[in-house]
Amino acid sequence: SGLGVVVYYKLGEDAYRLRKNQPFKGTTNNEAEYAALFEAVKALKDLGASRNSVTIRGDSLVVMNQLKGEWPCYDDVHNKWLDRIEAALKELKLTPTYEVIDRKQNAEADQLARQMLADVPIESKLKLEADGAE
Repeated sequence: SGLGVVVYYKLGEDAYRLRKNQPFKGTTNNEAEYAALFEAVKALKDLGASRNSVTIRGDSLVVMNQLKGEWPCYDDVHNKWLDRIEAALKELKLTPTYEVIDRKQNAEADQLARQMLADVPIESKLKLEADGAE
């Protein structure tokens, strides 16, 4: 399968969007969701993010609620991903807020994952215009 990651962030007054995808050899859709979130946290580290609040959005109700601690996780593989994500956030001293979004709102990340399945690797960083237009 493929992973798609989209990170919106600010440096000073300037807003940016990072997009990337990569192949993934997991067994379930939820595992791919966890892996994509872990890649997003790694991207935050690469960008130098630390000691901030971060909003993590995803369309998987299971994954988001397990990260919030509202739903139990009984799968050992998924628990390992949870531990990795939480440890990476703690290392960066990032305070996460988790938001479940509609699948339509996650279309950009889904498209990146589909492009990886078609063997179209993407990694880009774009400075966004002040009015929000690209």
